[in-house]
Parts: sequence; C-alpha cells; structure tokens
Amino acid sequence: MLKVASEAAGRGKKVFVIGGFDGVSTEIESALALKRGMAHEVKSDNLKRFQSWSDLVEEAKIDSSLKRLVEAVSDGGALSDINAVRRRIVTSEASADVIFSTVHKAKGMEWPKVELGDDFSDPAVLYAVAKRSGIDPTEFREEWHILYVAATRAISQLRLPDALYKAFVTGKKPPIVEVRRGSAREDAESPATSDEGFDIFGEVPRSVQVFRRPR
Repeated sequence: MLKVASEAAGRGKKVFVIGGFDGVSTEIESALALKRGMAHEVKSDNLKRFQSWSDLVEEAKIDSSLKRLVEAVSDGGALSDINAVRRRIVTSEASADVIFSTVHKAKGMEWPKVELGDDFSDPAVLYAVAKRSGIDPTEFREEWHILYVAATRAISQLRLPDALYKAFVTGKKPPIVEVRRGSAREDAESPATSDEGFDIFGEVPRSVQVFRRPR
C-alpha cells in the first residue's frame, strides 16, 4: 500500500488513508531504526520485542506480514515514500483524489468502486502449496475470507489485480467487474464459486484501493 500511495502522491494526488497513516509510518520507521542498529528508537509496539534487524529478518521467514515489512524497508525507498505521502495526505475522504485502506480497516464499510491491491494470496498458489504439502485446501479458509471481505466492499464496480482476475475470470480483459447487488454482505460464511452476476467493465474507475496489508 505504501508504494502505491507514494506513487499517487508523486502524481500530485491528494491521499486519504482509512484509519490514518500514522500506524503505517510508525511501523516502517521503527523497522528502519532496527536496520540502522538503533533499537532504542523503535516506537511500534509490534516491533519492540526485536533487539536487532537480524532478529526481525529471521522471524519474517515465517511471518508473511513481517516479510512484507522487511521487503518494504530493504528496497531503500521506504522513508522517501513516507515523506511523499505525508506531503499529500488529507484528513477526509471527501477531499481526497485517492483513498487507501487495509481489509481490516475496511470491514463494515463499502464504496461504489473498489480496486484490490496486488498483495492478496493467489488462489492458484494456495492450491499448489496445499497439493505439494498434502494440506487440505480448507486450511486456507482465512485467506479466502479476507479476500471475500475485501471484494465485497464494492457496491457496483470491483477492479481485480491481474493474478486474481485470471484465477476467477479467465480469458477476459480488462480486470474490472460490475457487481449486481445492493450492498456488501459482511456476514456471509463463504465466497461465491462462480462469476455469475459479474460483467466486464470497460474503463478503470476512480476507486477506493484496498490492500491485504498496510506495507
């Protein structure tokens, strides 16, 4: 989310982050402090348990959220991305050109047009992992639920990243679908298994962008 928000800010767009930007920036700045060997400057409660950058990198091998954080910091542009977003951040959705949210922050909310970020799990990858490891695919139910919650934030139009679009609506482009329903349903237990009720839409709409994680 940070990189995409920074790119939008760099194009002069006014940016709004659902739930605020401070939590995202604090965690990344704390990871940067660890990388620089300044553990005493860590302010993120989630990272205070780490004594060094190597400790964080090691745990990131088994924690996908931390892995994404490490990747964001390791590419060298995290601090400039934070500063770029801060220069263009606004305090209300109404005044924003681009709106960003994580799935967690977006729960219970909905917008006419929603675009999913590229950090959601690819169903094909999940099934490949399950098959290779002999795991029941239902073990990935949480990932399916997260994707379902994100997708159902859209009232009328949903734009999918390429990998998800190919997984669900193969052979059709562009990766935008029109949702034929009245409102998002938070309480459904499982996602739909077909593309019935979806139409391909011709243009990329102005939309709220929802990401799996804040990094």
